[in-house]
Amino acid sequence: MSRDFIEAGLGWKYDAARVMRAIRDRETLAAVACDVRSSPTARGAVNGFAILEFGEERAHLVLLAVRPSHRRSGIASACWSG
Repeated sequence: MSRDFIEAGLGWKYDAARVMRAIRDRETLAAVACDVRSSPTARGAVNGFAILEFGEERAHLVLLAVRPSHRRSGIASACWSG
């Protein structure tokens, strides 16, 4: 997904290395929404994702993005609610 969709209107802070560090962190959850019902050429395409950090008494949504063509379809809610 384009960085323009992920950090729209913000300075780019989450490069690939920083996202990988977040995913590898034991207190972080990465949820990815992939297309499984479309044509074989689009199957597996990432349509949205969320990165969340958890602690004993906190939860923090670090990044959330949904492909514009799939917005308003419940992907963000599903990533957040698990």
